[in-house]
Amino acid sequence: MSYDYNQLLNEIRTSRSITPRASSDIENSIQLFSTLSANCPMTPMLWMQYAHDAGLVMDACGEGGGFEITSQILELGVAEFPACALLRLYHLDCVLAVAKGQTADDDDNNDHVKSVWKEVVKAVCLGSHAGCDEKIVVAIFNMYANYLVKYDPKEIGPLFVQRSQLFMKHANDTLRSEMGAMSEKDGVIFTDNDISIIEKKRQFVSQHMRFLESLEDDVLISMELDSIASPTEMELLVIEAEDNNYNDGQGQGLTHDWGNILKYIESKSPMFLMGLGMVQTSESFTKYVQTIIQEIKGIQKQIKQTELQLKQHQHQHDEEENEFHQQMKDKLNTLRSMIIPVFERAVAESPTAETMWEKYTKHLLFMLHNNNASTSTSDQQQQSSNFIQETLAQLKNVTSRAVRNCPYSIKLFSIKMTAILEEVNAGTKILDPDELMDIVNEAIEGKFLPTPESHVEIYMNACNIVKQRILDLVSRATSNISFDETESCNNKDSSLHNNNGKKRKRTDTSSAFSCKLYNNVIDEEIEQEYHDLIDDLREMYDAADSFVKKNFAHWSEGRQIIFRDKAITEAYICIPLLGSSSSNKTNTNNDDALGHFDKLLKIHQPVHPESYKCYIRYLMGTCFNGQQDNGNDNDDNHDVSDTLAYQSPGTTVAKLRYIRNLYRQAMTVTNKRKKGKQDIILNSNFVTSTQTLCQDYQDFENNFGSSQSKANATKLIESKLSSLQQLQSHESVTDNVVEEEKSTKLEEEGRPTGTNDRKRTRMDDPNPSDNVDIPEDHATNAKRIKLQPCVDDSNNKNETPIPSNNQSKKSEPSVEVSSNVGGTEQNTNASHKVLIGTLEYPA
Repeated sequence: MSYDYNQLLNEIRTSRSITPRASSDIENSIQLFSTLSANCPMTPMLWMQYAHDAGLVMDACGEGGGFEITSQILELGVAEFPACALLRLYHLDCVLAVAKGQTADDDDNNDHVKSVWKEVVKAVCLGSHAGCDEKIVVAIFNMYANYLVKYDPKEIGPLFVQRSQLFMKHANDTLRSEMGAMSEKDGVIFTDNDISIIEKKRQFVSQHMRFLESLEDDVLISMELDSIASPTEMELLVIEAEDNNYNDGQGQGLTHDWGNILKYIESKSPMFLMGLGMVQTSESFTKYVQTIIQEIKGIQKQIKQTELQLKQHQHQHDEEENEFHQQMKDKLNTLRSMIIPVFERAVAESPTAETMWEKYTKHLLFMLHNNNASTSTSDQQQQSSNFIQETLAQLKNVTSRAVRNCPYSIKLFSIKMTAILEEVNAGTKILDPDELMDIVNEAIEGKFLPTPESHVEIYMNACNIVKQRILDLVSRATSNISFDETESCNNKDSSLHNNNGKKRKRTDTSSAFSCKLYNNVIDEEIEQEYHDLIDDLREMYDAADSFVKKNFAHWSEGRQIIFRDKAITEAYICIPLLGSSSSNKTNTNNDDALGHFDKLLKIHQPVHPESYKCYIRYLMGTCFNGQQDNGNDNDDNHDVSDTLAYQSPGTTVAKLRYIRNLYRQAMTVTNKRKKGKQDIILNSNFVTSTQTLCQDYQDFENNFGSSQSKANATKLIESKLSSLQQLQSHESVTDNVVEEEKSTKLEEEGRPTGTNDRKRTRMDDPNPSDNVDIPEDHATNAKRIKLQPCVDDSNNKNETPIPSNNQSKKSEPSVEVSSNVGGTEQNTNASHKVLIGTLEYPA
């Protein structure tokens, strides 16, 4: 996917700005639109321009069908941005124009119009488009009302009732006068019941929905700050053109002068509906949605309290209380129906805002997981099933649009994979890893992923989806509960009583708790399914490794990430599941898992501390030497539960010695940089993992080691942390040089240097060698301060301070681990100090 978006956009603008436009100019514009739409998602305004020009071409050729082709292209745009009010208005105008050219008794055509109208109402006519879009919404209602005058007059009354229940700042103030004008002009009859309902709806909106006004004001202000607000005159132009049957070179039938409308927008507000909403706009819409959700929670609480009061005072509630209770339910339903349109309106204005799509998809997942529909009857079960299917379809649609508009986002690609897993969990499909790999390839082939790490991450996310499915399959097949649920130990009646109901004796050494053993045989089909998924999972890891070797040949750290994840998966999932399978008659051993971890330590140097931690964690929890029978050989029902995990005494001790060896390897591994090699070990994850690994090593020796082994561990830990501190100081100085060169370059170019350029200042120090620059906006960032520990000679030299999360940021880089060799208490009066420049501070 290689193209120059700005160049294509400039060529389209140039082609459309020619006056008068010849046929060749319009055809050139169509070709540019086709190229652009084939390479990247189009914005709402581009879809409207594309559709308008395509209609002109069709009519210029004398073939007719301008309305149809325009409507078809706009339908594609509506599929991408269903809640864009102006796009909906243009599309509905074309649909009605086509319908006006058909016979009045064409049922299929009328059904199509009604279907489109339902989608329009669902997207923009539920109260979510007040403020800057409300005049466009009114134009939509009026245009459809004019259509109903000729084709279905009895539906006009309910149409105005529907409009009256929408929150609008000012547009509904003239509702009664509009009804009177329509009665005089077109002879439409509004019943007393219609008028009564309309007045009640307007009172309801005025009483309960006015809190939305401030939210609409915030949205308008943020859009103006981002320069994407609609021109107010354009709204008036739309309204004033309603009484015309505009020709536009396409024949009679259109209500609005779309050619002039689009030209006016291009000249007055070229950024309107061009997908250029930024942080301020997305934040205002986020606040909009959050406020609605908080209001919903308050209403739900209020409804519960009201229902409880009505139950307690069944004969004391009156009609007024019932009416208020019903109003709260109506408000709740109205607000719930607004959330999706507000999200869609937000992504239409800010389609490249990753956070907006992420919040949208998370809300859909919340809806999916919190479906509270009752399933007591078959109808309710069907209703719940339909809701799940609709939500899944919407989630899949939204995630596809999200990654098209934000092809750089790993989060959104991961959520798209999650949508597939949700379909699998709902029972609508079987997980196909090839479908996940298609998403991986889509992300990589787009060439928008920002870093090598992001390429590895997208592979690992796909592997995680398969792992989740494997674990959930086995969990449901053996225990009928999902893997996400927790598991507790069996309580043998009570910790105080034995199985006979008698009180446990103090001399009873048997455990009061035991793990549940799920030894039931798994169905062959399920067993075969997770076996196939394990094979696919291994192939996915191999594919990820091959990709990194091919595309990032010198980046061994990426392969280390893959092999660490693969080793953990093999050790805890693949090998145990395959070893315990009914089709596998061999004894389970851990040699394969150890081989994966050993290979992990050889992939990249220096080895990441997390790799050692994973290896050690596996060894600590693994039993070697196979199994031992518990003596129930005479039992005819002898099975796996009659064997005990067995590890010889020598193996137990040897395993601890090997773990000590791994800790020592981790402490002595080189941290020197290699010339010409990419080295990114000094990130926060590496530093934190090193510090926690040192603490784990100290804890290991405190639990199992002698005084001598503790002393040896202390020396290795101090050396490791000292080496890490030196690398941090070197990193800080290197960053300073780069930033100073950047600032110098900006000054030479005459550009200002401020906090956004992270300009650094030097501390007043006569000794430059001891001086390290500190960023102005991160003056307390300890990572960039060279610390020189000054320890009083009176301190116990065998003791080192234990790192604490509560330490000041200035002392964080010199984190040391307490040896506590002799088990003595740490001297709290020791005067530990650090040097910053020439000034001395307490640590």
